Amino acid sequence: MKKLILLLLIYFLLASRGSLFSNDTDLNKYVFHPKAYNSFDMRILLGLSVARLPTAIVEEEISFSPMVLAYYRLGLPLNISMNIQLNSNYISNNAQAGLKWTFYDTDLSLSLGANYSLWYGRLKIEGINLESWGTMFTPNISAGLDFKQFLLSVELETQYCWIRTYAEDESIGTVKRPVAGFGVKIALEQPLWNNNWLTLALKLNYAKFYYQSWLTYSTIDEYFLYPELIVGFVL
Repeated sequence: MKKLILLLLIYFLLASRGSLFSNDTDLNKYVFHPKAYNSFDMRILLGLSVARLPTAIVEEEISFSPMVLAYYRLGLPLNISMNIQLNSNYISNNAQAGLKWTFYDTDLSLSLGANYSLWYGRLKIEGINLESWGTMFTPNISAGLDFKQFLLSVELETQYCWIRTYAEDESIGTVKRPVAGFGVKIALEQPLWNNNWLTLALKLNYAKFYYQSWLTYSTIDEYFLYPELIVGFVL
């Protein structure tokens, strides 16, 4: 994960110099930046995410959790956007829907929003079926800058979650965490060539629970850092 973060920082530096990429940010092929969409404009991001789970709850050898990712954003009237996100690696699955309102939109853009997620995990180990599912509500605020050669944004969120776990179809626990954690997402969105856009994002989740760690059945009531790297192309 440290090497991935280093590569991300190098990319940020190259993008800021504008030496390797197109400099046309007027094509509006971004998804995370809070700049408003025109009504009924839409974009889809397809990519991968990799989360690092803390070694306090998992073994070092299985501490990375890769997932395929799809993110859809639709512009609505009044500078409102709707988003839908799907993540999956078969063992863990997440579906998210949310709204974002851009209330200030120049070279600096500001927005308020909220997302609601439903996640589900299932795995069969030595004949035992393990299942867990839950919901998460995440109000957020975003700020973004248009540097002409690239777009940079930061999103802050608070995470509230509810979790239920099963073994062999028998419930073995229900947990409700009024404040499960906090998240900071830094995203860079950059036009490349022929109207193709690359998105790189680093999300830092500081939480008592993160859905990709459900299989650990951890009962440790402490905050841990769950860094997540997102890479994708906007269609």
